[in-house]
Amino acid sequence: MKCASAPGRDINLSTELKDYIKDIAQFLHPSNKFYVTTINPTFMKQDKVHFSKQFSMTYIALIVRKKTSQIEVRIPGHSSTTMVLHHSTEKRFNLKSGWTHFPTSNGIQVGTICIFHFHQTNQLQATIDVL
Repeated sequence: MKCASAPGRDINLSTELKDYIKDIAQFLHPSNKFYVTTINPTFMKQDKVHFSKQFSMTYIALIVRKKTSQIEVRIPGHSSTTMVLHHSTEKRFNLKSGWTHFPTSNGIQVGTICIFHFHQTNQLQATIDVL
């Protein structure tokens, strides 16, 4: 299991967070990767969350072949929301078109730590664990 975060925005994982990730890892395929980020004001003002170039190219690009794809995004125990996952010219993926209302309706605010888990079943999905 690997976790990534945005360059320059390192998150010190607490023992509690490490234990949480270990607990959910038992239910996931070993190749699954996580992206851990702290929600910042830019994510809240713009209709997008961007992922680092390294994480985008190393992990997301392996399951997303198109420049723009629909993705079902959900927080466990809540309804899913259809968004767009866009591959930018900077070689980063951005989660957008639906993000604006998603945080407020799911209790996410500036400073919230989110763990993004991308996976493909019948359709492209992202599960967000909110800490």
